[in-house]
Amino acid sequence: MKETTVQLVLSGLAELSCIDEQKRLWLSDGADGKEVSSPVEAVETLFSDSALDEELRSGGTGLSAETIALLKRLEELTTDIDPCREPTELINSAAMDDVRRLALSVRIACEKEMTTGTC
Repeated sequence: MKETTVQLVLSGLAELSCIDEQKRLWLSDGADGKEVSSPVEAVETLFSDSALDEELRSGGTGLSAETIALLKRLEELTTDIDPCREPTELINSAAMDDVRRLALSVRIACEKEMTTGTC
């Protein structure tokens, strides 16, 4: 996996796994140059921008079968995120709790595999 892909994957997982990051980014109005993001952007960073979605489909991630299964499950969970839902309501939802838990597990697995040269 290319370094740019690794960084985008880890960035997307960091945002999806941390409620504090979600509050900081998804509730930001961008005033004074503050960073702004959204649930859609976090998912796109993880899967589309990084091309991870293509690598998952082609089998070219270099990640373990367990990590790939977790990523595919996370991809399924994130399709249930309603982009029209009010950000605070979404952040505090049970669905996002599930996404955060799984994203953290995936993040730990990916960090381990990506830093040990497995992928």
